Amino acid sequence: MRRVTYKFVHEYSTGMEKTVIVLAANALSTTPCGDTINIDVNVPKANKTCTETFSLCKTFWCCCTESVSVYCRVILDLFPTQHQVCVIASDAEKCLAVNTWRDEDQELEKILAGLQNFGMPHFVGTPQRHYLESTQKGIAYAVRCLVDLTATQYAMVTAQQKELPSNKGRIILLAPLKSGADISKLEAVLVEHVKNENMSIQQSRAATQDVVYRLPIAHCELVVVNMYAPTVRPHPITDSPVTMLCPEVSRVVYSFPAKLLKEKLVSLAKVHFSLATTVITGIPMKEEQVGGSSANYDVELLHHSDMHRDIFRAGFQSAATAALVASNSVVSLKWATPRSTNLDMQFCASAYRVTPVDVMSRPTVCLVNFVLSGKSVLLEQIRPSLGKVVSHILTNHSGAIFLQSIPVNRSLHEDAPSISEGWGGKVSDYRIMDFGQFMLSHKLYPHHVNRTVIPSQLPLEAAIYSIKRQSQFWPITFGETLLFSLQEELQPLVTVYRHDFVTEDEFDKCQKVSKALCPLLIL
Repeated sequence: MRRVTYKFVHEYSTGMEKTVIVLAANALSTTPCGDTINIDVNVPKANKTCTETFSLCKTFWCCCTESVSVYCRVILDLFPTQHQVCVIASDAEKCLAVNTWRDEDQELEKILAGLQNFGMPHFVGTPQRHYLESTQKGIAYAVRCLVDLTATQYAMVTAQQKELPSNKGRIILLAPLKSGADISKLEAVLVEHVKNENMSIQQSRAATQDVVYRLPIAHCELVVVNMYAPTVRPHPITDSPVTMLCPEVSRVVYSFPAKLLKEKLVSLAKVHFSLATTVITGIPMKEEQVGGSSANYDVELLHHSDMHRDIFRAGFQSAATAALVASNSVVSLKWATPRSTNLDMQFCASAYRVTPVDVMSRPTVCLVNFVLSGKSVLLEQIRPSLGKVVSHILTNHSGAIFLQSIPVNRSLHEDAPSISEGWGGKVSDYRIMDFGQFMLSHKLYPHHVNRTVIPSQLPLEAAIYSIKRQSQFWPITFGETLLFSLQEELQPLVTVYRHDFVTEDEFDKCQKVSKALCPLLIL
């Protein structure tokens, strides 16, 4: 029987905990961007009602707010505790933070409400005069947000650690620009503000030894997303690779039509957070408009790319298919009709949070509602040697949707092998009862994470540390240990060692047991 290593993916590290998105309005923001919406309107004509279709053209500002909501949803759905996002909106009159680093503001509803309160951008006087003014104000505000502490950073700073946490972040600037000279001006503004903020923090830290409320920026990545109307071709601003402006600041430029902004930001999220795509195919849905007949649909899900790595390790894909998937970061899983209703009893090797790419499509809404109602979905994968194999389960835990991987080295419907049938023949003196008590003492329960807790003190991290500490010496059989074979005679010595703290009474009892063992050891 092949061994399976079990894990639960709970933490991702991309080096960029903070993301600040700047919505900068200029003279082009309120102009049509070329993306239209068709609306059917009932119009009365000659004693009857006719349906006519009208087209509304979105503005650049509308495309920006819509795309930002999609980007923020991906971050907050997949990384609710690892990464944080702050949105800034600016125009000629004001520059405001739509949300903050506080836990209660890290919600999509708060971001949408903040954008609604900000409203449409306003311009006073000649709009051309405010062309880059609002953008520069937004960048300056974003730098001030990056130096502020998040709740996690504040917990680490107040823990009196010897070294302060590294402060790295990303600024995503969404604005319609005219030429490369505009980008050069914005780069100079960013570099100047980063250096000034770092110098100010160092001077204040040298003058006072109080609690640190701001951190210098170790690295800031500026992502300039320029958008333009489809009629403007070719645009003077083109894509530019990562360029170091100074040791603390780097810059990358993307330029594309505004109507593609939402899809492009999803692609950026894949790059920024190492995401991949899994397509659920063959989802049966009834078509009410076609006499209740059934049709199959596909739904695209986003998750961390480690899930695809686990698929290749399990041998589901051939070498050629693996190379194709690695280039496109897409894997297909087929809907499978469950053979039983006890899907929660299926053990899994890994679990990953998922979020749909298009939340507005009808197949996506139906699938999400189906899973959130408490039902689970079995998914099939094609394995070259075994054909179709049930390899994943789509289910929800506490309102979050997870894609769980099922080990397929042994059929799920076979009886489990006897524990005595090990690698060296039959072994009959396993410490089965002791191992059961060991598992029960490390049972995990749902926990709402508080960002003010240091990562090493989180329940999951504390449980992992406890398991590592107590399993450093843990003989599997009674024949390998004398200490655990005489548990009744050696109490409480064999149980007190598991405790994090030992009372004086327990210490005295353990000392008596140790003294009683000394004559036996001498003999």
